[in-house]
Amino acid sequence: MKKTLLFICFNFIMYHIVAQSSVNHIDRTTVYDNFQNAVIYLNNGTMVKEKQANIFLKNCYLVYKKNNSVMQANMDNIVSVKFEDKEYLKIDSGLACVIDSISDKKLLCITKIDVETYKTQILNSRQITNLEINNQVNVTTTDVLEDSKLYPLINYYFFKVQDRIIKVHERNILKNIPKDNVRVFKTIIHSPDFSWSDTKYLKMILSLL
Repeated sequence: MKKTLLFICFNFIMYHIVAQSSVNHIDRTTVYDNFQNAVIYLNNGTMVKEKQANIFLKNCYLVYKKNNSVMQANMDNIVSVKFEDKEYLKIDSGLACVIDSISDKKLLCITKIDVETYKTQILNSRQITNLEINNQVNVTTTDVLEDSKLYPLINYYFFKVQDRIIKVHERNILKNIPKDNVRVFKTIIHSPDFSWSDTKYLKMILSLL
């Protein structure tokens, strides 16, 4: 009985971990391999064009090159950033990529370096002290120009509905979904192949909000 209960609990935990993550890796600390042209929209209604912009994957902040140095932008003033291929909106957790839209509602994704997984990889690769771990996982903007490692990534999904930012989680969605759509929502999440990291299903849920 205890083994069965432990197995159920383990699967429940793993289900919710997978709900927010998509296992992949990257060999740099920025979204783009090369710095890109970007249009930055500010909260005072103005916009700024930046020729060498990128997004730092440790905190999803905007960075740009200035005199061969990488600088971090003042995120307090930023509303959104448009690159040639993608649009990013600023939310509390950083810059979130717009994955899809339904009318004025948006599906957003923040992709970050998974520091905990990275720490585990280092531990598994060799004997290492806690002090060495802290030194090795302290990813800074200086690493943007010195990439030579393979970093695991984790995705966090959000819905933007009017002025609300809703982190993708069953509990959060139930607080915001109209009562008439709860039954359809539960049917979707109990589908055999449903995944919280599958944008096809997330878009279906977005349409119900």
